[in-house]
Amino acid sequence: MIRLNDAFDIYIDANIVLVLTAAVWILTRAALRATPLRAAFALQLRLAYTLLAAMALVPLSVFALELARNGGLLDKSAVLNLSDIAVAQFLDGRIAMSPVAFEDMLNWRARFTQAIVTPTGAIGLVIAVSLMLGSALALVCSLRSLIRVHGLIGRSYLWRRIGSVDLRLTDEIHVPFSTRGVQRHYVVLPSAMLAREGDLRIAVAHELQHARQGDLGWALAIEGLRALFFWNPAYHFWRREVERLRELACDQQVLARRHFSVKAYCDCLIRACRNSLRDDRRRQIGVPVVSLVPLRAARAGCRASVVLRGRILSMLHARPLARIGRGTNAAIIGMVVASLLMLSAATQRSGDWSHDRLMLSTIVNLERLAQHNAPARLVW
Repeated sequence: MIRLNDAFDIYIDANIVLVLTAAVWILTRAALRATPLRAAFALQLRLAYTLLAAMALVPLSVFALELARNGGLLDKSAVLNLSDIAVAQFLDGRIAMSPVAFEDMLNWRARFTQAIVTPTGAIGLVIAVSLMLGSALALVCSLRSLIRVHGLIGRSYLWRRIGSVDLRLTDEIHVPFSTRGVQRHYVVLPSAMLAREGDLRIAVAHELQHARQGDLGWALAIEGLRALFFWNPAYHFWRREVERLRELACDQQVLARRHFSVKAYCDCLIRACRNSLRDDRRRQIGVPVVSLVPLRAARAGCRASVVLRGRILSMLHARPLARIGRGTNAAIIGMVVASLLMLSAATQRSGDWSHDRLMLSTIVNLERLAQHNAPARLVW
């Protein structure tokens, strides 16, 4: 049975891995912008999704490394731990700290876990209560959004079916959106859009492309993580980044088929963004849906204009899509995932007492003994 301390350690590990994943993506994005692949939004979206999926492989990779090291298949010094490197640097005199303070810095996580799991102090109690209340509130908001989406789809009118996709009409919304159930995908369109055939065709093509890219399932998965990582800035970074990339990739792929002009497509987006501001805030869906213009951004007003401006500029300055072979695609994804797994393994807690750690422990004990035996100062 997993103890509470172990469960909270796993939770901290997950948050650290999420931050590392965001850092790896930022470096990867910067590298891609210096190459002809800077406008390959479909590749960048696949990379982002792959990195998020690779987070689940981190515990398996760490466990496999430990098995290889303990079984003698891998030298124990082959995979360096960042805390072990810090200890070696301290013993070499390159870190100017007292031994006790340095050990306290290395053990911050154990002390933090203890403060949350057994909150005897005010700070630990406040953090523990805040985490529980925040998770509960985030879960309630996500469930409320799911219920609203389910109810809206149930009240809508089935217009057409294309394979596993239902096209439905409703008077309750002003912006088209898509989502999915267990077996079927749903594209929900405003009934007023039937009067504009051009906008209707663009909206349907756009939402069907989201279904092809797998965006609907990922939108639900990212929303499902909200209750766990609501306080982590890396989670909100990933949410905005995925929303940005999936819209850019979708716009690019739809226009690449040359069924619509760039002008008509941009005009449709502008009208949809303007219409989104007419929705009653009390009836708006808080996601998890994929809409023609992001509903979250539309509610923000200023943010909506920034998102829309970026998409339109991307289409107006579009370059021919870079052709990427499967080998190149797989190599890029493999290198990025390998970097994440190695960095995550390096940030894990050290599980053994190396010679350096034994030496640090000895120095710390000697310093504490010296402090204990120091003669008390007389205070006049």
